[in-house]
Amino acid sequence: MDDNKATIAMLERRVAREIKARKQSEEILNQKSLELYKANLALVDSNQALDLRVKERTQALELAKKNAEQQLALNENANDRFTLAMLASSAGIWEKNIIDDTWYFSDRLIRLLGYNEAQLIECFDQFSFVHPQDLRNLKSKVIKHVKRGAVLDVECRILTGSGYYKWFWIVGQAKWNAKGKFTRIAGSFSDIDERVENAKTIQKMAHYDHLTQIPNRELFNQQLDTAIELARAQQSQLAVLLIDLNDFKLINDSLGHSVGDKLLQHVAHMLKQSIGPQDLVSRLGGDEFSIVLKNITDTDQLIFRCRNILKEIEIPITDNANSLRAKISIGVALYPEHGVNRGELLSNADLAMYQAKKTKSKGSQFYLCEQSLIDQLATRSRIGKDIYKAIKNREFYMMYQPFVELASGTHYMVESLVRWQHPTLGLISPVDFIPIAEESGLIVELGELIIEMVISKVPKLMQGNGLGRLSINISAAHFLSPGFLRVLTENIDKYPGSAKHLCIEITESVVLDNLDLARVVIDKLHRLGLLVSLDDFGTGYSSLSYLQILSVDSLKLDRSFIADIDTCKDRRTITESIIKLAHSLNLYVVAEGVENSKQLDYLLDYKCNYVQGNYFYEPLNEDQLLEVQVDSLHYEVWNDEHSGEGPNYKEQL
Repeated sequence: MDDNKATIAMLERRVAREIKARKQSEEILNQKSLELYKANLALVDSNQALDLRVKERTQALELAKKNAEQQLALNENANDRFTLAMLASSAGIWEKNIIDDTWYFSDRLIRLLGYNEAQLIECFDQFSFVHPQDLRNLKSKVIKHVKRGAVLDVECRILTGSGYYKWFWIVGQAKWNAKGKFTRIAGSFSDIDERVENAKTIQKMAHYDHLTQIPNRELFNQQLDTAIELARAQQSQLAVLLIDLNDFKLINDSLGHSVGDKLLQHVAHMLKQSIGPQDLVSRLGGDEFSIVLKNITDTDQLIFRCRNILKEIEIPITDNANSLRAKISIGVALYPEHGVNRGELLSNADLAMYQAKKTKSKGSQFYLCEQSLIDQLATRSRIGKDIYKAIKNREFYMMYQPFVELASGTHYMVESLVRWQHPTLGLISPVDFIPIAEESGLIVELGELIIEMVISKVPKLMQGNGLGRLSINISAAHFLSPGFLRVLTENIDKYPGSAKHLCIEITESVVLDNLDLARVVIDKLHRLGLLVSLDDFGTGYSSLSYLQILSVDSLKLDRSFIADIDTCKDRRTITESIIKLAHSLNLYVVAEGVENSKQLDYLLDYKCNYVQGNYFYEPLNEDQLLEVQVDSLHYEVWNDEHSGEGPNYKEQL
């Protein structure tokens, strides 16, 4: 029994152990199952993630493949375009691989330069085909490009396989690796030979005179400026010569322009022959040339060189039956004595040239500028600047010089003469300021002021003093200007009856400027009641036909005739003939510039109507004119000796 209980107890314990072991096994199994479940879930997630990555990678690979295929197509197109561009381009391409030490030359470059590849490699390596004068510049630019990245862009001459140099435009671009090491360089050659030659032609046309093939004014100005700068730096002297052909217009008019052109070419050639290689020569225009003589040591050397130029010019030119010898006038200005810049030197050389022209009757001459000439120019410039202000400030006033009537000894007519009292320069002669007023265009404004001043004095000067006419000198430019008659009429209207006391004096230049207009103006003056006198007759382009064409009332013999009438028979003959002809046309004659009794005697014999000059009266102011009375001595002599001789021109006046 006890054995059974023991057995049962043992069995129960065994069963209990088994149950416990089973429970433990179940727990372990459950735990492992849970772990396996979780692992399975993780594996599922991992598989899903892996599937997603595979999918994404597959898409990426497909995209990369597509991009690669597109890039390959682009590269193929680019290569095609590059090949087409090289075939179409006029430039030749070159490339040097520094790492591999290999060269590439396009077919176009080989054709352009005329070398094979082996020859090109040698030319590029040694720069042997570059013109010696361009070599330094090209090498410098290549080095700066490789070392500093400066632009490689240069024009130079290249010796081609044909043996001739041609101009090429060379551009290049280097390449460096990540470490900054120079690895490659490539570029192109473009043929610009035709463009450069065309540019040279254009440059020559712009800077060289087409007729003489020497530098023109524009190039000369540049060269002179450079020469002055060099002389300043070297503290040396140079001379500027301004040269003008004498009587060139006469040659053109008489022998024709073709002969004139040949003479200009001859002069240009001889001037080039007469100077040194460092000197400059130019045709400034027309018949005007200029020379720059450099490194002048002293005046004696300068004079010697100027005489040598004149000697060369003396060599004649033969054209068919014509043998011409050029005559020139040279004005010389020294740097720095007569100017420190181009403007001053040319201006002062021009002054000297006109001094040389005064002696052109002696042949070719030169004249060295003097300080007195420069001072005169400075004064002239000052006058030119002050004239406008002087007109506005009414700094001008009138003087009067009577005409003496030889038949009676009376001073029936008076010439009004303008004077200028400058506030600082003092009294300025009309000989000095009238030409400047004409050049500046202010002569019309000055003339209008003179008209106003003279006409305003008519009532006072004409009343009870025996005077009949006041003459007013009018320049050609003013006489032919649109406002002349209007201003004259306006002033006459202010003083009724003044027109019959006025005479307008004009010169023959009016005829040369516009004959038809001059006739119209003179006709209108006559209708207003004014007289018209032709002044300075016998000078310039005097023609007796003008006396009829212009319908003037009188003429004034130029003082140059009267000055020589007592010493020159020819002058007397001409003077007498002009007076007789004028009388035959019912014109009265005034002889100006009478200075002595001998001149007066001849004019009395020739029955000249009026005389004017310092022998009788110097220019008078208004008060002096009013005090002048008839000279009783002259009156008695003339009344006894010449009573009743000649026409009564006072009635005409």
